[in-house]
Amino acid sequence: MLLGKAEVLYRSLSEDEKSLLETKSAQADLTAEEWLGFLARIDRYEQAADAERSAASVLGGAATVLGVGLFVVGSIAWRRPELGLLLGSLPLAAAGRLFLQQATLRRRNLANHPRAFARGLIEALRPELKPGARLTMHVEFSGGRLREKQVSRKSGPVRVELRRPVLSPFKADLITTKETTYENAWIEGRTRLVDGSSLEWRIVDRIGHREEVTYSQRGVQAFDREDLFLTRSTIDLALKLPPGRTARPPATPYTPLGDKVEVESGSGGTVVRMRREVFLDGLRPLDVGEFAALLAEARRRGGLSHGRDARAARE
Repeated sequence: MLLGKAEVLYRSLSEDEKSLLETKSAQADLTAEEWLGFLARIDRYEQAADAERSAASVLGGAATVLGVGLFVVGSIAWRRPELGLLLGSLPLAAAGRLFLQQATLRRRNLANHPRAFARGLIEALRPELKPGARLTMHVEFSGGRLREKQVSRKSGPVRVELRRPVLSPFKADLITTKETTYENAWIEGRTRLVDGSSLEWRIVDRIGHREEVTYSQRGVQAFDREDLFLTRSTIDLALKLPPGRTARPPATPYTPLGDKVEVESGSGGTVVRMRREVFLDGLRPLDVGEFAALLAEARRRGGLSHGRDARAARE
């Protein structure tokens, strides 16, 4: 593998695509095909950058060891510090260049799940769209566990647990817990479907992180640590029906699957609103099938056919 492929791909990107890598946020009004092409170019860069970042880490570490070794050999074994400095400076300079390259690639690194989900969401919506229909979307690629997305943080009380080693008297462990909650509104958008209805959506992740640290009896150094994560993804959909179409209010505000449903009727038309909460163990990503299933349920409650059927009826 030749280092530098990622930089070549980076220079071939448009200004909007470069801005996405720097800000980790994209907001645009594009067709489905333009969005998929946009994401495909970003994916190609990210794949090359991931490979180069790993290679730079390995080669940088090897160059550092080599440089330090040459300096030690020249300074101590040969008793010529100036020769050791000369021999060791070249590998150390190369290591510095590699670590700088690695830092640059890490700064432009995007979270994998938002890219994959956005691509799957667009693929799921394509049958529902008119040819050339615009998709207005805002996607955050920075990930959910950032300080600016933190909404609460609290520390639990310190508790003491007794343990009995094999050949020593009873000892005590000090256990502390910290609970942090993050809220990440990472994708939202709107578009018009082939049957004339309008769709808006928003997905928010609420990530709970529970950190449990066990200290030794002296309370100096942790020797056991446990991280627990629980993610609650909330999908909100608003489907505005075509003019002249109405939907009956639901008998209950919740579907058998636990989705919340509301039907609002007014002078501006009828809107079917649905909300689904998905609980994910750990940091498991949200499946785009959850969004597609919720959209299908909203269309069913609005009395709308599938996009392919609506397009065939119009033709």
